[in-house]
Amino acid sequence: MKIIIQYSLIYMLVLISVTQGFAQLSGPSNPTIGQTTRYTYLAGGVLILPTWQITKGVKVTAAQTGLYYTVDVNWNAVGAGSVAIYDGKTLKATLTVNVLPAPPAVSSAARCGSGNVSLSTVTGNGGSAVRWYLAASGGSYFFQGNIWTTPALTATTTYYV
Repeated sequence: MKIIIQYSLIYMLVLISVTQGFAQLSGPSNPTIGQTTRYTYLAGGVLILPTWQITKGVKVTAAQTGLYYTVDVNWNAVGAGSVAIYDGKTLKATLTVNVLPAPPAVSSAARCGSGNVSLSTVTGNGGSAVRWYLAASGGSYFFQGNIWTTPALTATTTYYV
């Protein structure tokens, strides 16, 4: 790589970026509403005034051990949120999260012999609608709602929400 003197300012900025790049913020990017998760920031040096800023959740606890700064967050709203750590007013790192609704509560049902079965669910915390599928992953939903009555069944059949 050839470095030209007139670009020395850019080179210094890159060097600072690389030095700060040593630091990293890690933790789950898809937490569930109501769940408490831990986020860890490995700093490139000691922070003078570490402050956490959370959106879509609340800070439960925060701690420091050496260059490791941790925060436990309880997520209380569904959607795009973030965890950020500052040193005073300087943003050191941020992590965008997607807070998911809690899974629905499902009531299983059984039947002896052929016939219809009524299946029911209760929407999980933060959820808005329950969708029913024929496969565990992939494909389109075939029904949306909390109670669904199957067609006449003659064999063991599994449905997914």
